[in-house]
Amino acid sequence: MKDFAETGEIGMAIKQVSHMITRCMACDSPDGVAGMQCRIIKYIASRADEDVFQRDIEKKFEIRRSSVSGVLSLMEQNGLIIRESVKGDARLKRIVLTERARRLDNEIKEHIERLEDRMKQNLTPDEVKMFFEIMNKIAAGLEDAED
Repeated sequence: MKDFAETGEIGMAIKQVSHMITRCMACDSPDGVAGMQCRIIKYIASRADEDVFQRDIEKKFEIRRSSVSGVLSLMEQNGLIIRESVKGDARLKRIVLTERARRLDNEIKEHIERLEDRMKQNLTPDEVKMFFEIMNKIAAGLEDAED
């Protein structure tokens, strides 16, 4: 087991765990759908009564426009989404799940829940709560630095 305290670098520890999560998301992913694609499908499916646009995904996952554009293009090529024009503004494209993606939604939810369970398996409920408190503090410190 890794001891992240050895390096004394919070950023490096977060990066290493992030890579581990990415690898785990790829393992046993439903129908070969990549990690971020799974999360986007889950996000869109949870907003079935709302229009979802690229900017919503950028904001939700805090990733750049170019990154989201690339993921969405790949998802479109793989038959997971379609982009539909919106009446009144042809430049604006609503992102809609295809039937294939809707079928995968439950498998994706189960896949993400299994991963979440694995991440929490050695933690007490208080430690999970503390983890989120610490992550919120780290994020707040980083937001302050952006200003």
